[in-house]
Parts: sequence; C-alpha cells; structure tokens
Amino acid sequence: MPSDLHEAIIELIRGAPTRILDLLRDAVGAEVAPGIDATRARVADASVPQLVAPAHASDVVIELPFDPVPTTGPIGVTVIVEVQREAESAKELTWPIYWASARYRQRGGLVYVVMVTERVSVARWATRVLPAVIPQAGRWLVIGPDTMARVTDRDVARRDPEAALLSAMIHGGRRDVELVPAIDEACSTISADRGIVMYEVLTRRLSREAVAALEVLMPKTGIVWTSEFALKHRGEGREEGREEGREEGREEGLRIALSKVLTIRGLILTDIQRALVEQTGSPQLIERWIGRAATATSADDVFAEPSSR
Repeated sequence: MPSDLHEAIIELIRGAPTRILDLLRDAVGAEVAPGIDATRARVADASVPQLVAPAHASDVVIELPFDPVPTTGPIGVTVIVEVQREAESAKELTWPIYWASARYRQRGGLVYVVMVTERVSVARWATRVLPAVIPQAGRWLVIGPDTMARVTDRDVARRDPEAALLSAMIHGGRRDVELVPAIDEACSTISADRGIVMYEVLTRRLSREAVAALEVLMPKTGIVWTSEFALKHRGEGREEGREEGREEGREEGLRIALSKVLTIRGLILTDIQRALVEQTGSPQLIERWIGRAATATSADDVFAEPSSR
C-alpha cells in the first residue's frame, strides 16, 4: 500500500519534470543526458502496453525528447523513477519490463531506471538487483541515504527545491536539524499547494528537534515573500516592506528555533551564551548553532568554534 512519503516523492518528481536533470545532478552527482534541453521534458504514460505485460506501471516516467526529433534512430532519453520503501522480489521481474517498454518507445534511446528510497537496506538491495536485471544498454541509479546529498544550503534549495525536499525526505530523522533552513527555502520557492503537501509530510518524517525549528522558522523568516506558500504561511512578514525589517524577522525566528531545539535537548545556556545569542546579527551563525544543537552533548559544544591551528 503506497504511503504518504511514497506519494509525496512521486508528486515531487512528477510536479517538476523539467528539473529532473538538476535533481539527479544535485542528488547523486549524476550527469544524465548532457547537452539535452530539459525544458522540453514531459511526464509520459507510465503504463506498459498490455500486449507486453498487462496491469503494470512504474511510478513516474519522464521523457526528454531530442530537438529536433530525428527521422531515424533514438528520439530522446527516458528517466523511469521507482519509489521503494520495501524490498520486493517482484520488482526484479517488472523493472526490466519497464526499461524495455520505454526503450521501445524511444526507438532505442537511452533509458535510466532510478530507484528512490529512504531506507539503507532497500537501497543496498536495489544496488544488487538493478545491475543484474537491467541490460547493459540501460543505465540505473539508486538514490538513498548513502548516495543522496544532504542539502543544507539555502542557495541550492532556492535553485533546486526538489533536491532539497527529497534530501529532507530521505535524511529525515538523521541529523536533520541542519536541513531545516533548506526545507524552509524550498517550501517557499515551490507553489502553495505543493509546499503545503511537502510541509505536512515532512513534519511526520523529521525529528522532534527539526520539526520544532521548522515550525518556528517558517512563519518568522523573511527571505522569500513572493510565492503563494509564503503569503499563506508567513503572516508575520506580510506587512514588512523593508529589507531591514525582514532580516530582523528572520533573526528573531532563528533565535526562537534555537531556543526550542536547546530546550528539547535539555541544554542549558550560561548568561554569557544567552547574551551571545541575543546580540549576534548573523543569521548564518544562528543556523550553524541550530545544527550543532541537534547533536551536542553540552551547550559549550554548540558555541565552540573550530581551532584555527
């Protein structure tokens, strides 16, 4: 039975087919179909023709046609995405069928089978199975905890929100407080409907510390105010017209987020440390403290700076 996380990952990829190449690059460093124009990418029929194998369909199929379309030979590249939360022996039979059907439609074009999972054991299972069942003419990738990049940077999340959200879904529950700024940025970059779905799924996927930080940060930060999601969920910032006011709102939200994470972890600040938090004017520094607070064993560990030696 498909889970909320399963469906969310499918929607994340299906909702932005033109960014599939960016997603694969930022997720696992894979340069798929270099030189091809991804703006012409489209979600294709994921079902297998009934003459081949009745009642089978992959999760998402994205086709990237060549421009111009040649009269003979391959007409494009296909990316088949399968989301797996459990190892299923039946996939050893259906994955090669999906690959063969897509390759036929592309007149022999390159076909990638991409398996996405948040579980290490499933990723390792797929890494064993895919090279055994996908013919040598095909390509395969596994996106899982050991291969998916941890997207923590706001700039990356703004450029590729799908990669940031997929990172959060895969790494949620594992040192995930450091992912919160990127999640915030990504949810504010995509459309309102998609942002709401992703936010709700992630609040069930992330650790308590990360959820506490996210719940405070999303209404308070003031970096992006133009998307529908931001207008719906950042009420504090709607009336702020000046950049200075937005930056102050962001800093205050980060301070509250840090306080919540520290409280959940049972870390008590000294008067000096508390004053340091109140006086700093660097949002980036507070975000760094939030990330440390998720795993620190003492308040001193949160604020300790690496030795310059």
